[in-house]
Amino acid sequence: MSQIPKVPIRIVVSGHTMVEPMNRVRWIRMAELYPEIELTLLVPATWYGPRRGMQYKVIAERNANYSVIPIPIRHFRSVVYYQSLTMCLTRLRPIIFDIIQGHLSIIGMQLLLSRRFFAPNAITLMYTNENQGYNFSKQWQFNQESFVFSQIDAITCGNVESRDILLQQRNFTKPMLVQPAAGTDENHWRPSDQSVLKARLGLHGFTVGFVGALTPEKGVLDLVKAMNMFPDKEWNLLLVGDGPERKNIETFILENDRRRQVIFTGNVNQTDTVQYYNCMDGVCLPSRTLKHVAEQFGNVMI
Repeated sequence: MSQIPKVPIRIVVSGHTMVEPMNRVRWIRMAELYPEIELTLLVPATWYGPRRGMQYKVIAERNANYSVIPIPIRHFRSVVYYQSLTMCLTRLRPIIFDIIQGHLSIIGMQLLLSRRFFAPNAITLMYTNENQGYNFSKQWQFNQESFVFSQIDAITCGNVESRDILLQQRNFTKPMLVQPAAGTDENHWRPSDQSVLKARLGLHGFTVGFVGALTPEKGVLDLVKAMNMFPDKEWNLLLVGDGPERKNIETFILENDRRRQVIFTGNVNQTDTVQYYNCMDGVCLPSRTLKHVAEQFGNVMI
């Protein structure tokens, strides 16, 4: 009696955060553990990172367990959308379609519309990390959210607050899973001797570090002001990243004569930040809750 051939589980995952290779690792590991999975990662071909001047360019990959397909994007004013998405879905025919985009994003809507017409039977998941309550002022916003909720089978919440907002404010009744999109590869993120790099950076005392975008909600200027309260000059503050808040930080440093103690690295690829972590004696992650954003538990802390 001949055996019935196994049907491959075709999973398609789409999300702009996967322009950073480290953010693809959890999906790739899943495909390696379960050979019956055919995994395809749809990633923007280019993307500007959260730190000033950082641009990602994605190269196509094809392996035994997974594929990475870079899709060209277009910009119209502040709107970003995919150029050639429908052909991908028609060819891939996913059984599971996981959309790691904000549930109210334009790209998220585009992915859902494409799935509706070209992969209508796919089990569809979506992601949200919206942890502040929100109200709509336009009718089209209500219509957009209603459409999104009608098209998905479940939603993954990046935090408990997101789940509570969906339950209490949006009356979402479909399955939800709280799963922070954070993780790390302990084979990569491990202690190492970085004495040469420390000497090159001019780190000569107890070093406190920060890794991330230099933006107001990160509270880095608060950290600089706090460090300035220590009169002893045998300390350094290592700021790994860049952003619009850098100008304010530099002004404060100059006014308080701390130029030798506060070190900026500029933009560093996420994979390479491990070297800078190993230059630090301690890490500090301040944050401010602003009207439009509340900081969350992220990969830096892990």
